[in-house]
Amino acid sequence: MRLHIFIWIILAGSLFSCGKENVTPAKVRNPFAPAPEATDATSELRREFYEKTGCFLLFNDTLRHEYMGVDAFGNPYYDTELLAMDWDLGSVKRDYILRYEYLDGMAQQQKAYDFLVNNLKSSLNKLPYSILAVNKIELRKEDWMTEQVTWESKVCEINSRCMAVAIEGLFAEDVKPEVYVQDLCCTIIFSRLCVNEANYWEGSKAYDFLMVNMWDYGESKLWSWVETLEDLYRKGFLEDADEMYLPSAMQDVSAYIKAVLLETEEEFRAKYGQYEIIMMKYEIIKPLVEKEAEDLGIKFK
Repeated sequence: MRLHIFIWIILAGSLFSCGKENVTPAKVRNPFAPAPEATDATSELRREFYEKTGCFLLFNDTLRHEYMGVDAFGNPYYDTELLAMDWDLGSVKRDYILRYEYLDGMAQQQKAYDFLVNNLKSSLNKLPYSILAVNKIELRKEDWMTEQVTWESKVCEINSRCMAVAIEGLFAEDVKPEVYVQDLCCTIIFSRLCVNEANYWEGSKAYDFLMVNMWDYGESKLWSWVETLEDLYRKGFLEDADEMYLPSAMQDVSAYIKAVLLETEEEFRAKYGQYEIIMMKYEIIKPLVEKEAEDLGIKFK
């Protein structure tokens, strides 16, 4: 009996204290936004970008790196959050390692800002939550036979919360900005049409297109009996992307995206009308590309 009375006293005290206390959730800083108290030029540029576009602008892939105290051994430890472009809603890309070369100072950051606002402003509200602007993006590649590691340059990477963009081409004197814009837009459209590469593109809008050459992508030309550009056309590819290997899925889709956006259907048929597989793939992807381009406000012709 005394035990029951004691328990009721504890419960009553708890309820009374909860009723008196004003409980409010702690404010957590958005790691995609600059710190509210920051007044440096980069933070101001990022704030201005958000006000103008509604999209967060990042210049490195570390969202948070906060000091949390010391561990049992007296060593400092931090709570760190990265963009993790290998992760997306419902999927993780295994062994997908990216490395970045960051922009060098305020002048390059301003150039990235100007480029994105001037060329992609109409598309930014249709893109992911944030944009990471860097000088260079490279994907780690390892040959499973020789274990040799190489790094492949990429124009951009996209997941549900960020689009990482490599803008190194903008700083070269011989590069035309419009060509870079075309490559970037093709990559953006590709990312919207093609998903789940690790699962054989299951669920992709361009699944029927990808199925045509699914087992050819990246294969040796020698094993595929491809020796000339004519052989490549007969297989359904538009561009010769590599001396030894057939195009990857991205190279293949991007070539068709460019063709749809840069050429009229009459011009395309005049060049490739005699190749049955090319025309079949063109008929599949043309309406898909046109829909995505219209949605994003992208127009080349």
